Amino acid sequence: MRRIGLGLVAAAASLAAQTFTFEVASVKQSQPDQPISGITTERGIFKVDNMPLRSLVSYALNVQADLVSGGPSWAADLRFDISAKNERSEEQDVPDSDRNNLAARDARTRARVRQLLEERFKLKLRQEVKETQVYALSVEKSGSKLKVATTPKGNMSVNRSNLAGGIHGEGVGIAKLCTALSSVVQRPVIDETGLTDVYDIELRYSYGEDAQPAEDQSIPSVFTAIREQLGLRLTGRKAPVTAWVIESAEKPGAN
Repeated sequence: MRRIGLGLVAAAASLAAQTFTFEVASVKQSQPDQPISGITTERGIFKVDNMPLRSLVSYALNVQADLVSGGPSWAADLRFDISAKNERSEEQDVPDSDRNNLAARDARTRARVRQLLEERFKLKLRQEVKETQVYALSVEKSGSKLKVATTPKGNMSVNRSNLAGGIHGEGVGIAKLCTALSSVVQRPVIDETGLTDVYDIELRYSYGEDAQPAEDQSIPSVFTAIREQLGLRLTGRKAPVTAWVIESAEKPGAN
């Protein structure tokens, strides 16, 4: 079975011509009672709060969380904080037009995280294709109700309060919507919409067991909400998907 490092993944993502790294990075285990979990990216700054290795791999590869598996027992449970800063050379080597492109900036950040995981966690991965249950996202016959955004901000959040859930997006593509929906329906969501713009998205739904309607019937299930509010549809079926298995990893040493 062939093992590959994340550097090869970066090359496959067409970033091989230039290696992007963080100038400085601190990695440490999270405090056990830490309530906040998530990733914050600002221009030149990358911050992780209270996230396990598998979730970091999911972010670095830009794949849905359920497509990352394996690794030592702590890979799913032991949580880490990361604080990192971009290298100065980007200001010289990246053209202004590319530097301000949100999609290109996001790709460079993920490339830096891949490099960080390879160096600090000694991460080795293998790729496999498996047949699994998925949801296909498509446009309803009546047409999409998505609002085309004026600015590609790329902001997306998934919120849950009691039995109500919501997805909020500002200037996001369908790929980000699929990732957000996957965290709700607990299956990979594949894009079959054919939509290529960026959109402002507001979706409100009930958050019952297995994403089915909760007790408050005034709030629709996520499946109904997508049809009624976005003009899209989720259809379940089996499909081959590319998954990633953590072959080996080590706990990072002291910074």
